[in-house]
Amino acid sequence: MPTASRDTSRAAIFAAMFLTVIGAASTVCAKGTSHYVQDGLIACWDGVENAGLGRHAASTETWTDTIGNVSFALTNVVVAEDRMVFSGSSYGKLTADATGATFALAQSGTLEVVYASDTGTGAQLIVQSSTTSGVSLGLYNGNRLVAANSSSPTISYTSGTATNTVAIRYLDGKAQNSFFVNGVSTQKGSNDYWKNSNTTTTLGALSNLTGFFKGAIYCIRIYNRQLTNEELAANHAVDIRRFYQGHPFGGDVLTISGAPDEYGNPSPQYGTTVFDLDDGESLNVSCPSVWTNNSETIAAACVGWKLYDDDDNVVSNGVGNAFTYVHPTPAAFRRLEWQWARKYKVTATANAGGTVSPAVQWVAEGDTAVFTATPDSGRSFSKWTNGIPASVTATLPTISVPVSSPMSLFATFGNFWYVSPTGDGSDPGAGFATGYPTIAEAVAAVPDGDTILLDAATHTLSGAVTVNKGLKIVGQGIGQTFVTTTETTARHFLVSHPDAVLEGLQFVGKKITARNLIGWVVSITAGTIRSCRISGFTQGQYYQSGVLHLNGANALADSCEITNNANNHGADAISTCAGLYCQNGTVTNCVITGNTSYQACGLWLKAGLVVDTLVAGNKIVYPDRDEKKS
Repeated sequence: MPTASRDTSRAAIFAAMFLTVIGAASTVCAKGTSHYVQDGLIACWDGVENAGLGRHAASTETWTDTIGNVSFALTNVVVAEDRMVFSGSSYGKLTADATGATFALAQSGTLEVVYASDTGTGAQLIVQSSTTSGVSLGLYNGNRLVAANSSSPTISYTSGTATNTVAIRYLDGKAQNSFFVNGVSTQKGSNDYWKNSNTTTTLGALSNLTGFFKGAIYCIRIYNRQLTNEELAANHAVDIRRFYQGHPFGGDVLTISGAPDEYGNPSPQYGTTVFDLDDGESLNVSCPSVWTNNSETIAAACVGWKLYDDDDNVVSNGVGNAFTYVHPTPAAFRRLEWQWARKYKVTATANAGGTVSPAVQWVAEGDTAVFTATPDSGRSFSKWTNGIPASVTATLPTISVPVSSPMSLFATFGNFWYVSPTGDGSDPGAGFATGYPTIAEAVAAVPDGDTILLDAATHTLSGAVTVNKGLKIVGQGIGQTFVTTTETTARHFLVSHPDAVLEGLQFVGKKITARNLIGWVVSITAGTIRSCRISGFTQGQYYQSGVLHLNGANALADSCEITNNANNHGADAISTCAGLYCQNGTVTNCVITGNTSYQACGLWLKAGLVVDTLVAGNKIVYPDRDEKKS
């Protein structure tokens, strides 16, 4: 008949299940290490996989990791059906390179060991990594577990001769306060550590071949992250199934789990194993229809269930959060996995100067949340902050954000500042008539997060303008706001801030004679150029590349026109790219046409991404050769 704990406390369930004494005499092979937590698993030395399933002969002299094929060299170790047996003079060694690929990666991770001591007394080393790794486990006088090579917490525990599963979480090579022994969290004792460690990682003995272990080691698992209590308990449940004497876990078992995580309190509870099910026996199972976390930022709805066999194949599934489970005939192992769909709470708020809409959305995992920021009259939108992913342009007032966790977005607003060639500079925040007379003056004076508005006029620069703060420089549009320069040896703008924006500008073509100038009109290492036209420029020197240059992961050209520029100075082929030179960055919705150069005439894409962009009608004019178009 079915037996399962009915205590509603998850900890009590685990305790009731895992505190059972497990004998070490003989066990039954059960399938696979795939049932263990896989995320972060970097090494697994497993007795069943390495011996019981025929990976090694009984005379083997190695124990091989099932993840990366890293092997301990064994001396006097006997390979049994599901374990490695150490006689008290047996040991294994791991090379320094193998240690670096396994134990060294677990310095802030997790070590799990399944073992049984024949004596339960004395100082016995089970596994000890090199000093630099710090990860170790052994018995000390039969009443303490020591778990590191540097001064770290120990725990008081009498191993006896039963089979035990011990899990230790580490931070920078030091054991953390809470150990897991046979599925139960156990607090630390006094600090101590294993000595005689060197560059060699050993199994069954200290590196100086003292402190020999006598007994069996069933499994050693190493993770590169600290597993949660729930994950440790789940792994121990698998250990019970694979290395358990009293219940061989044949066809009379049902276990309970959840995906993508375990939400709510089902009946039977998560982690519970129901034993002794007969052929065709029925059992009522259920779970809550909806669950929310304590902070009410994550909600999950039960959308159904799946039943798995011993090979993790789905053998049955259904919808709903309750049904009558019927054990198969003939009896066979089954795992019930409740299926959950998650939604996350995404909120948006604003500082003074504007509003956002909507304020709250509940978004299914993997979908997008759309928010719009609206500035108050006389104010400008600056940017979105607080966790905006790099794939989203934070300087746009309307954004679509992919959602994979709860989020709290924040919209910021700034002030307008005005620039006009006829401005007198007396009150730049009041309007064009009293605005700054030049772009350079405005860029130098206006604070980060504000917007500089250019009137419908021709704005003349006297040298390159460097924009290294989060300013928006916004014109009235192509054909309305023109930018030119008195210089012929310098570019117009160098933009180096991810929140900086050039928008609605038309750059007036001329001849640029600076040598070795990449981005002879605009160069962006971080920031955005949007809805601008760069047209009619001619190169007047060697080694120039691109009227527009992008060179950064946060460099973006959006909805721009790069047309009718020429880069064919001299009678040789050292002029490259008259159009857009992208060393790194993103190009979207642009038009690149009519550009002429000896090489890479329209678009030179060295690295980055180009999306929805027209590149056509550009010409390669090579000395003494026919024209070619792209």
